[in-house]
Amino acid sequence: FICSIYHERRKDPVGHVRMMKELPKKHPDLSLAQYKAIVKWCDNAINQNQDFLYDVSLFTKALKKSCTEYQIQSDSLNSLLRNTHVGHVKKITRNVKNRMSNHAERYTRGHSIAEIAKDNRYPPYLMARAMLEVLLNNKKISRKGLTEAMRNPVAKLGDPSVLAEKYSTSESYPSPPVSEEILEKNPTISRLAREILHVVELDPMYGPSHDEARHRIGNNYEMLLVDILKSMDVPFETEDELREKGTSRTPDVLLSTPVAVEIPCGSDNWRIVCWIDSKVSVMSDKQILRTSK
Repeated sequence: FICSIYHERRKDPVGHVRMMKELPKKHPDLSLAQYKAIVKWCDNAINQNQDFLYDVSLFTKALKKSCTEYQIQSDSLNSLLRNTHVGHVKKITRNVKNRMSNHAERYTRGHSIAEIAKDNRYPPYLMARAMLEVLLNNKKISRKGLTEAMRNPVAKLGDPSVLAEKYSTSESYPSPPVSEEILEKNPTISRLAREILHVVELDPMYGPSHDEARHRIGNNYEMLLVDILKSMDVPFETEDELREKGTSRTPDVLLSTPVAVEIPCGSDNWRIVCWIDSKVSVMSDKQILRTSK
């Protein structure tokens, strides 16, 4: 966020501040009290292991309700919650993976991957991906192979023979339903493939569809960044233009002339900026401090 900016050639901070203020505001600014309440809501949801973290339909309802309550844009709340949740996931991943053989045994006794994920406070999609490393007959499956299996479980995991013999009895237990179209083409589809299809559809924050959605939003904000700089008469080159020139480093925007940005807090309030990378991410103050170190 640019609080106050001047172009070094013009030495005109006031003019540029005025131009920033004249930019259209699509959403009202949050007050500090609102911001703190939203951060607390995210922390509480994770600490209390709320059901909506494991079900996309419940997640949509919870987000809609909270966006209305706190007067915040849905994309912003989703981003803040996910960034907070990523921090939680990083803290517990080692412990979850160290116990993966136990989780696989539970799966073999008929427990669903979604159930095991919630019991361990871990995202269903990530739990399924980690589970495959244990369950599959090929113990040395590559990361690319895992990604392909998660993207197309019917083709890659539809045959029960992909399971290691130790876990083959897991196929005797009930499995989540699949669409009639899939069942018609694959009448003997494995329980494992059904479980993977289920968690991919169920997980509200992790998985290929969510990655693609964030990528689309990122592209939109890169275009917004370009529009803002043009409106401020700040000369720059875009990432595509830099690639055409064969530049080794290609940020979203390379400023033709460095600018100074005023930082709201700190003893030295000005920073020289030469390039900008647009990161569509809403973070808490603690997360910002960690990532800025």
